[in-house]
Amino acid sequence: MSGVDIVYPTARAEPAFGWFADGLACQLGDDADVRVIVVDGRDAPGRREHFEAAVAGRFEILHVRAKPSPHQGPHRRTASDCFAAGSARNTGLIHATAPTVAFVDDSSLPMPGWWSAVRRAAGRGEVVGGAYQRHWAMQVRGGRLESSRAHAGGVDTRWPLGDDSRPVPIGGARLYGATICAPRELLLSLNGFDEICGMIGGEDWQLGLRLDNAGIPVLYDRSMLIIESEELGRQEPVLLRIDPEIGEDEYSERLAEFGLPARRTTGRRDASHFLADMVLGTGSSATFGNYYWLADLTPESVDRTSSRFPERFWFDHRPLSGI
Repeated sequence: MSGVDIVYPTARAEPAFGWFADGLACQLGDDADVRVIVVDGRDAPGRREHFEAAVAGRFEILHVRAKPSPHQGPHRRTASDCFAAGSARNTGLIHATAPTVAFVDDSSLPMPGWWSAVRRAAGRGEVVGGAYQRHWAMQVRGGRLESSRAHAGGVDTRWPLGDDSRPVPIGGARLYGATICAPRELLLSLNGFDEICGMIGGEDWQLGLRLDNAGIPVLYDRSMLIIESEELGRQEPVLLRIDPEIGEDEYSERLAEFGLPARRTTGRRDASHFLADMVLGTGSSATFGNYYWLADLTPESVDRTSSRFPERFWFDHRPLSGI
């Protein structure tokens, strides 16, 4: 199997990284070629040592600060720290060197079989979305879940589509970001996750739609399962998300800005629907809102991207400073 870099973004004071480290270590063989890249949105003193202590030398770890974002962190243009998962995941891609990159949410525990599913996807060069569940009162010992209570609203709606014995094809719109595995060069060719989704969310399924446009199959493997803590997922910081709606005429004007005569979706005229209309209408596999070409960035050059950050929200043109 080729090597794998696992990107673990977090902005939480305590993301229970020890759970993930123990759970991964339980599944690794002696010859595992793996590195975990912790993308830290806090980057406070002692953080690197904290994560390294949880690993305890069992596998390679790289701790990096999250790259500048207009929506989160010290370079932000918004008044509040907002949701910016795409930017954090792209930070991991900048630092990744392995042929395959896996992404995993923080405050999570990889269940038995997760690493085997990642290895299988890496060996085949496939894009695979894994499964997730959200639980309360998780009791974890030695990387194993001893007890918990399932969260009624934390069930992976794709589960019935899966198969216990193999990954199955799904549409790109069902690519969810809780845990994803993909070839690094493929992600770079698409310019990574689209940061136009910042503050809104949806950077995962939007990537899936762009993969559809590029003719790349997207698979779902429910043996690539993580369990996420509902309590830890609600702890500070609570990152702001917005999804404003605009009028019919203004929505049509936005479509025209992208050369689109009509929308492809139905329902609300909000930013989330517009993200889908853009990708479906243009048939593009490239990003719409990144301020760089990801393959050209290095860890040393990322700070310079902040000079190109917008001052207004692309969808309704309100000043970012008021968000």
